[in-house]
Amino acid sequence: MKIKPDNHREHPARFSAQPLSAEDRLIRQIRFCGRFLHHNTEQRGSQRHVLERLKAHGTMTQKDLMESMRIQSGSASELLGKIEQAGLVSRVKCETDRRLVEIRITDEGLQELDKMQAQYRQSVSELLTVLNDDEKTQLTDLLDKLAANWAERLDRLPDRRRPGGRGRHRRQHPASGEGRSEHA
Repeated sequence: MKIKPDNHREHPARFSAQPLSAEDRLIRQIRFCGRFLHHNTEQRGSQRHVLERLKAHGTMTQKDLMESMRIQSGSASELLGKIEQAGLVSRVKCETDRRLVEIRITDEGLQELDKMQAQYRQSVSELLTVLNDDEKTQLTDLLDKLAANWAERLDRLPDRRRPGGRGRHRRQHPASGEGRSEHA
């Protein structure tokens, strides 16, 4: 796995002249890990997510795909255009309603998805080799606890105060697969 350099951001434990509280250190570590994972494991992540959804559902309309991924129309159009041009999906008129266009994953898309998923699993595995199985379980349990609490807090906020506004770029809770959680 090739790690992208990020020269303007050092490891969070190194960029403070004053001692940090345990809470401040924890939040900085979470931010650092989130940025690191986003930039080093999610190459073509949106494309992978689209292909995974299409593989799971067979065919979908662009509207259904947008709603399931919680992305805006313009973003969906641009993303679908790119992967259609690459031959990973095709657009086909719906047989029952000729006004609708269904999106389907192609055989080439299935093959590319297998490659993407294998590359993602390998990257994640390499990143987590520093932890043994017990440490992975313990860290997962702690992060599940935080994520559940934060998702609960987020659900209590009025829409205008939620990260991402009214559902834009909102994803399901990572532990349960339900509800809202973080701003992507």
